Amino acid sequence: MKQLKDLAEQDPEVKKILLNPAVRHTEAASLIGGFDESSVRRWRSKTDWKYKPPLEAPEVPGEDPPEDDDPESLMQGKASVKITGDTGVIETGRLTERITAETGWDPVLRILGFDDPENWIVLEDTVTMASWEQSKALEDGTRSTIRLYSYRARIQRRTHEIEMADEELSDAVKRMRKKRYTINRTLGTGLGPEVGWVHHQGDEQAGKDKNNGGLQRLEDVEAFVLESSIKAMKSHMKRGANIVAILDNAAGDRIENIFGHYPSQGRTTETLRKQKAYATESDIARTEVFAELGLPITKVYTPSNHGEMRQVLSQPSFSSESDNWDLIIAEDVKRVIDRSPIADQITWHIPHDEPVTYFDFCGVGLGATHGHKADGKNLPKWVLGQRDKASYHDDFKARIMLMGHKHHFHLEDVSGTMLVQTSSLDTGSRFFEDGYGIKATGGALAFLVGPHFSTYMDSLTFL
Repeated sequence: MKQLKDLAEQDPEVKKILLNPAVRHTEAASLIGGFDESSVRRWRSKTDWKYKPPLEAPEVPGEDPPEDDDPESLMQGKASVKITGDTGVIETGRLTERITAETGWDPVLRILGFDDPENWIVLEDTVTMASWEQSKALEDGTRSTIRLYSYRARIQRRTHEIEMADEELSDAVKRMRKKRYTINRTLGTGLGPEVGWVHHQGDEQAGKDKNNGGLQRLEDVEAFVLESSIKAMKSHMKRGANIVAILDNAAGDRIENIFGHYPSQGRTTETLRKQKAYATESDIARTEVFAELGLPITKVYTPSNHGEMRQVLSQPSFSSESDNWDLIIAEDVKRVIDRSPIADQITWHIPHDEPVTYFDFCGVGLGATHGHKADGKNLPKWVLGQRDKASYHDDFKARIMLMGHKHHFHLEDVSGTMLVQTSSLDTGSRFFEDGYGIKATGGALAFLVGPHFSTYMDSLTFL
């Protein structure tokens, strides 16, 4: 004990290691050298030292990494793999490069001994990472530092059920792209004041577990809703409604996501990649169908709770409101449409990190939000607050507020602002149905909008 105490007083680096709350007794003894775990324990018993798992590993001395052209240079230090049946835990040891969405996990899994990394899924919500700087010798005899990384995560074998789900999603995307709907262009337009057609759908939660019918039911519901919306438009136009523009509002929760915000996300069988592909392709297909009418189209999006990105190591659970899959999907759809013949027909409203998107449509001010930021106990008060904020700060009068999130239809006149909450394209989950008797009625809404209507909207249609 006296020797370690003397060494700590003489060598600041030794004392730094001993006082570091992220270094265990055995690690400290190994780093210092010449002392065992019990010596370190006794020294620390005289202080208020307490172990705290590191978010970032401590800055400690170590071996120089291999040369960059060494094929094994990606991996350094001890790595381990523990597999039990179709699940397991991997520890990468020290890495000279960070794992990103571009690099993926496949190179690391191969180095760890997996011959078939494509058959394994890294459960992203279980990933932990440490990052630290380490000393490195240079050719001129001086020393520099490099940054190293280490990961630990649970993995799961890609079962036959997951493979089949991927195939189903791919097939559904192909079918959605092939669908076209014949539009009668000899409709009774030009009679009466100009109005707009609002198509209001959301909460598709593509990729949810199959208890609610899975992808096939979602595809069928989307097709039915789109066909019903077009039929309703045709009916109004034949009766003389002068529909001059279409509003396609995406009310949020386009995908289920897989990052563990809710228990149901742990039961998804479809990959995040496929969820995004389906949501993107179905959005493009719906836009192309509406474009066949030859009318200008306004596309509106909003961030949602199922679209939130998770940070593995820190809070809050999302880095910013703009890191949201609903907005990423919206931008991907826009990139495709901007390169197509219908680009000039589209006006886009894609927010950055605002929970409510405000815009004018056919002479009426509208707001669109998913609804997860709303006050569930006093929704009218929340709507009034948002409306007054927009009026006071931006001189914008929101006559209609579009919302989703709650998975059921709701219409309310909030002191002159019509709150229109659409039902969901997802029919809910067995958990809520069995436990609470709650089952959503899948579908969407559509209606006419114009400044001459007493409530700025008319002819509400259930799709």
